[in-house]
Amino acid sequence: MDRSLFDYRQQHSSFGARHRLASFLFFLAGLFLTLLLLPRDSPFDLTNFQRVVHDGSLVFRIDLPVAGRFHVPGLVVLAVIFVLCLVLLASSMRFVRVLSRCGLRLSLAGLFLCATLIPPEWYFVSSASLVSLEMVLRTLAFLILLSGALRLFEGQRVPDRLLAAYRRARGLVLESPRPRFLASVFSLSLAATISVSTFVFDRIPHVQDSVAQLFHAKMFARGSLFAPAPPAPEFFEFLQMILRDRWFSQYPPGHTVLLSAGVMAGAPWLVNPLLGSLSLILLYGVGVQLSGERVGRLAALLGLFSPFLLFMSSEFMNHTTALFFFLAFVYFLFRAIDGKRVHDGILSGLSLGWLVMTRPYSAAALAVPFLLYAVVLVVRRTSALFRAAAGFVPAFGVMLLLLFLFNWATTGHPLVFGFQSLWGSRVNPGFFEVNAGQLHTPWKGLTQTLANLVGFNKYLFEWPVPSLLFVTVLLGLRRMRTRELLLAASGAMLAGAYLLYWFQDWCFGPRFLFEASGPAILLTAVAIDEIPSLLKERLRLPLSLETIRMSAAGMVLILITLGLCFNLPAHLRHYGNSYWGVDGRALKTVRQAGIDRGIVFVSSGYGGLFPQNDPLLEKGPIFARDLGERNQKLLRLYPTLPAWVLRGDSLERARKE
Repeated sequence: MDRSLFDYRQQHSSFGARHRLASFLFFLAGLFLTLLLLPRDSPFDLTNFQRVVHDGSLVFRIDLPVAGRFHVPGLVVLAVIFVLCLVLLASSMRFVRVLSRCGLRLSLAGLFLCATLIPPEWYFVSSASLVSLEMVLRTLAFLILLSGALRLFEGQRVPDRLLAAYRRARGLVLESPRPRFLASVFSLSLAATISVSTFVFDRIPHVQDSVAQLFHAKMFARGSLFAPAPPAPEFFEFLQMILRDRWFSQYPPGHTVLLSAGVMAGAPWLVNPLLGSLSLILLYGVGVQLSGERVGRLAALLGLFSPFLLFMSSEFMNHTTALFFFLAFVYFLFRAIDGKRVHDGILSGLSLGWLVMTRPYSAAALAVPFLLYAVVLVVRRTSALFRAAAGFVPAFGVMLLLLFLFNWATTGHPLVFGFQSLWGSRVNPGFFEVNAGQLHTPWKGLTQTLANLVGFNKYLFEWPVPSLLFVTVLLGLRRMRTRELLLAASGAMLAGAYLLYWFQDWCFGPRFLFEASGPAILLTAVAIDEIPSLLKERLRLPLSLETIRMSAAGMVLILITLGLCFNLPAHLRHYGNSYWGVDGRALKTVRQAGIDRGIVFVSSGYGGLFPQNDPLLEKGPIFARDLGERNQKLLRLYPTLPAWVLRGDSLERARKE
């Protein structure tokens, strides 16, 4: 054998071995960082990476399994992030050069993604800022892991068994009979939400908003819009409840009506699981209208594996009702535009009307892009779309009339909502003083919106990468179509609208953006479906389209698995631990004591027992706030009823004078 040829082969073999070793080490580094950044009991706290005060300064504490504990200044953490970015770029220069062919569009899309990850404050103390930093670190860790894996298997032929398994799975998910697929998605969602409702939330509301609406639903179930004020009303005061000459909640009636149906059926806890599961069917329907059967099925599956949808659909919050009717409005509106049928216009108008009756401010923001588009179409094609428009307008008008009549009957004015009657003008959107000395300013609105966007990137899918990543890549590879733009504009309008609203929080996630989950899931489904072919076409990748699709499917499967295995358990622990100060132990204590009738004074956690009251206080236990010595006032009003005081999990007889 020629000596030079032997030397070349030996050098090539040595280079290949070094390349595989470097790729394996790169993969291990990404895996180590990914495991290091796992959450603990709280969904937004990490086990091994925390922000703490050390020696009077804010630092990051890093706990390594073997090396021990280190306290690292913030600048060092930022420097490490910068170095990791450089390492990732250096290891993927070929891919970067290929992506650079997309030019300005991809750069702008990347800036959009970065804008949704901006921390609301730079010193990383708030939950939102910590989540922003963690999201960046997790993304880098996952990309390093992925880059190492791709380099490790570069140039190797896809095993026939793996390819066959992919084809079987693809056929099962995307090509199975439609009724079977939809029934499976609905059944899995219903089983998951009922399980969480039962074993995590004890089938009772945990948040003040849902507590008040469930109690109001009991009034509806009795055939009344409100109840007379109870005697000694100070014992029954509850946030979000209006208690004057009459008793009702501050909320519009859309969600409360549906809860009342659950009350009459004896299962109000089942309303949200049903609506959440039906929302997946609507995601499928809108997805088919957007881009065909595959996108519809992907959208339904993404909704099924979304923790944001899972937990919101397992409690009693009205956001689940709002998402359902928003998706119904979009679905029937698209049908009305395509088929020009009057009944589709009627159903679209009724759906939007119910959305307004549930969350009027969110409804206005979500619907504006679609309504403007529909008006333009009607103007351009009046004769073709007149029948659909003629169905939509009166149907929507009837729903608005019902809402105004409800306001009139409860607050005394058709244009005054319950929350305005209770809190006054400070609940209206705008920049002004909302509480004594507390101002809602444009800067505060911006920081709240940034926090919501960061939370949305985390809570929607709970992947180790931002939830909007695939949408960003789609934006960078092609122009968005009209209906995709409408969905994106709808979500953006919702985020912009709440920039004007003074109160924000994370409740099961950034709940004020919950209805934007629908557009985000649909656009992500479109992205997952189209990115493989776009990469093949635009970037001229030397791989078959099937191989690229299989790689994309594998990446999505890995992301879902990591989210379910590592982030979902933290949510279950967090929500199951007296979420918002409410759990089912107090109610269980009362039921085990066999109290069918009597007064129970509650010293803490009143929200867990308040909605168990009969609105007229005529049957069942009466759960009242424990006011100490003043309890005698209520006892004198019900002299024949036995009374107890509930402190934590213990019951003791109340002293009567």
